[in-house]
Amino acid sequence: MRPILTSRNLLLASAAVFALVAFGQLPGHSLLWQELQNSLHTLLFFILALLVLYQLRHHARLALTPLNTYLVAGSICLATGIATEVVQWLTGRGFGYLDVLRDLAGIAMAAILYALLDRTAAGSRLVERSAIRGLLAALLVSLLLVSCYLPGTLVMDYIARNKAFPVVMDLRANWADTYTERVDALSAPDACAPGMTGLKLLPSPYPGVSVAEPVPDWRSYRQLAFTLHNTGVAPFDLVIRIHDRLHDQSLTDRYNRTLTVNPGLNRYRIPLAEIRDGPAERSLDLAQVGGIMLFAIDPPHTRQVCVSSMQLEK
Repeated sequence: MRPILTSRNLLLASAAVFALVAFGQLPGHSLLWQELQNSLHTLLFFILALLVLYQLRHHARLALTPLNTYLVAGSICLATGIATEVVQWLTGRGFGYLDVLRDLAGIAMAAILYALLDRTAAGSRLVERSAIRGLLAALLVSLLLVSCYLPGTLVMDYIARNKAFPVVMDLRANWADTYTERVDALSAPDACAPGMTGLKLLPSPYPGVSVAEPVPDWRSYRQLAFTLHNTGVAPFDLVIRIHDRLHDQSLTDRYNRTLTVNPGLNRYRIPLAEIRDGPAERSLDLAQVGGIMLFAIDPPHTRQVCVSSMQLEK
């Protein structure tokens, strides 16, 4: 029976990994799917490195020491990873330095695992000393934990976000940083009452905050409620924007409303029917809400505002 892992099959496997990493795209565009796709780098290069090591250790006719064999295998796999990033850079997707580190983590884990199981031509363990084996095992577990850290914390943030619903934005929450982006908006914690987050909106085209991927299904609720506190003495305008996942990025294909923020507390309750009717040529899909933005438009000087959480109400 012919061996499955021939040089030809190994070359095909390397080409498949190259094509999948360089050109593949998982369905969906959520933060979680993107992170899972990034994590696939580690898994794919872990498998590839195991295959290359097996081929070089058992079938290749190379007069190499075990150490040099591992170095050659690692170099082949790392070169494959760098080549995928070069192809992505040439096709406009950018060179992912972090992806190369993910590839390297997968290669290192495969090399450590293989070394722990590998044997010499005489049948003895390649790594015999128990202290070194323990150190390698600890390094393997550490690399595995580091590789799982980002997708693991993202999953925990999704759980915390879902648990907080019907709150759809809370800048004070532990999970908020995952979904919230601040654009020219600095923290101003001392000026606000408890339960509110202070923001300094700097003079720029659109300073403010945006929330990606709130819990998307708002259909069971009647209105969106929140409070803004203008700590200054003059009113100013902020814009709230809400879009769904079908949004085509045009101004008329989303909900936009200008809010006059007077000095002191300003409480807002926006009917979801109004949000649903925001797009000019269709209804906003309240089952697939994609994002929320709160921002100023080209303020002449710094504006300071305190923002409460945004919560859906029945």
